[in-house]
Amino acid sequence: MPKTDKATAYKLNRGMKHLKNLHRTVNRFLNGKANGVTNDFTTKPGYLIVKAFSRRQVPPSLSGLIGECLYNERAALDYFACELARRNEQPVDNYVEFPIFKEPTKFRNPNTGNLTEAVVNRMGLLHPKHQAVIEDEQPFKGRHGKPEDDPLWLLYRLSNYDRHQFLHVTSVIRDANVQNFKPRKAAARFEQVSISYGAFEREAEVARYRILDGPALEMHVDSDVRFDVAFGDGGPCDGRKVVSTLADIGVRVSGIIKRLMAVKFRSTTKG
Repeated sequence: MPKTDKATAYKLNRGMKHLKNLHRTVNRFLNGKANGVTNDFTTKPGYLIVKAFSRRQVPPSLSGLIGECLYNERAALDYFACELARRNEQPVDNYVEFPIFKEPTKFRNPNTGNLTEAVVNRMGLLHPKHQAVIEDEQPFKGRHGKPEDDPLWLLYRLSNYDRHQFLHVTSVIRDANVQNFKPRKAAARFEQVSISYGAFEREAEVARYRILDGPALEMHVDSDVRFDVAFGDGGPCDGRKVVSTLADIGVRVSGIIKRLMAVKFRSTTKG
C-alpha cells in the first residue's frame, strides 16, 4: 500500500475515532441532570404545559472535536487526490486537492465546456477517468439530493468555517416530542394546543394541552422529549444535528474514495 493510501486510511480512521468520542461526549451531556422535562399543571389552571430545560452550556470541548472530525475527513479526500496524481505519474504540487463545487459554472466554463482554471489547478494532474468520477460526485450533480444538502458540500462549508472561526453549538430538541398518558383512556381528556421543536436556551415550552372537563381520574403523564446537539445560529449547517451530520460526511467521503480506488486506467505518461 503506497504511503499516501496509508495516510488516507489513517485520516479516515482518525476522523471516526474523533466522531465516536464526540458522540460519547454528547450523550454524557444530554443524559446529565442538567437536561430534562417538567410537566406543569399549575402555571395556567386547566392546562398541561410541558417544558424542556437545559441548565448547562454545551461543553466547549465539542467544538474542538468537531474541528478534528472535519479536518480528517477533508484531509482524506485531499491526500487521495495527491495519490491519484502520483498514480498518473505526475508530480504533486501545492495546488492538488479534491475540488468541491455547488455551482456547475464554477467547475466548467458554460461557454466552452472546458474545466475552469480553478478546477484544472486542483485536479489537472489526475487521470481523465478519475477526473470524471470527481465531477460526477460534485454536489451540483444532485446525486445526494439538493446540492446545498449534499454531505460533501456541508464538509466544504464546515471545514472552511472551522479554519477561520470557532464552531458554535447549541442544545436543541429533536423531532421526538410525545406525551404518554396512563391509563390510556386519560388521553381523551387532553386536547393539544401547541407543540414546538428546535433550539432553545435554559427553558422553553415545548407542548401545551387543554384539559377537558370530565370525572375525576387518577392519571400519570410521561413526556418523552428527545434532546440533541446541533450547529448553532449564524454558521454553516445552522440547526443540523452535529453527530449525524459528521457521520453522513464520513460515509460520503469513504464512498467517494472507494469509487476512485475501483477505477482501472493506464497512465497518461508515455514510456
